[in-house]
Amino acid sequence: MSASDATPEATRPEPAAPEWDAPLAEVPLLWLDLEMTGVDPETDHICEVAALRVQGGEETERLVTLVKPPVPVGASEAIHHISDDALADAPTLETLRAPLDRLLEGAIVVGHTIGFDLKFLRAAAARGWLDPPPTHALDTRLLARRAWHRPSYGLRALAEEHALPLPTHRAEPDAIAAGKLLEVVARELHASTARQLWQSQRRGDPIRFRDDVEATLRRARDEGRAVRVAYRVPGRDPFIDTLEPWAIEGPRVEGRLHERDVRKILRGDRLLWAEPTEQRFSVPEGFVSSCP
Repeated sequence: MSASDATPEATRPEPAAPEWDAPLAEVPLLWLDLEMTGVDPETDHICEVAALRVQGGEETERLVTLVKPPVPVGASEAIHHISDDALADAPTLETLRAPLDRLLEGAIVVGHTIGFDLKFLRAAAARGWLDPPPTHALDTRLLARRAWHRPSYGLRALAEEHALPLPTHRAEPDAIAAGKLLEVVARELHASTARQLWQSQRRGDPIRFRDDVEATLRRARDEGRAVRVAYRVPGRDPFIDTLEPWAIEGPRVEGRLHERDVRKILRGDRLLWAEPTEQRFSVPEGFVSSCP
């Protein structure tokens, strides 16, 4: 396991590459999925790769291939239905270094539970077969857990719910399902850049606002304008309300929610999005913030 694997995402440094701040419609995305011979990157190996480079909703380049692993597929065949015979004449992972590097260049990796796939790519890099993959990626499972309260966050369940192409435990359809799910969840989270999505999927301590959400709240507070917000507590569906942001202290905002007609402290990491309105407000006389 690399140091980046062991670092909690909430404390991991922010992505630095400029593509993370470009409009999602303009940045290259790499929809990625792998099939493996098992679940342990120390002893198991990649046996199928699907890497689809997509920009502005259009696929521009792809690599979809079986990969000959140095070990038998074993019990994993029951999951992906890829047999040792089917892999006998497949290319080895080392031969895919150049095409994968080309697809990854300047792109943001997208996948469902993508951290699992990245561990296998890092293990392959440690063996000298590939170059190290990017540290940061967009995980559609984490994003779905951020946006919705659902009994299952499996890729198939989410694809069925949103009428997306269905995954099949093969690399290409699973990569496509994850890529299409990203488009849905980005709209749900009102995210216009990959950084906003990455900040949305960030978990754990310290509690943080998404940068654009905090900026919207602070500007609205300074101008005396209410904001429309979406807020989700774990285990519940999100609610949408109009908020008067009276005070912002650390990673929390305090003010009045109009529809609920209640004074409330909202945690920054539970605010899905915030949008300004033209509605004016004044902070009540004698208000003292209760934010911890």
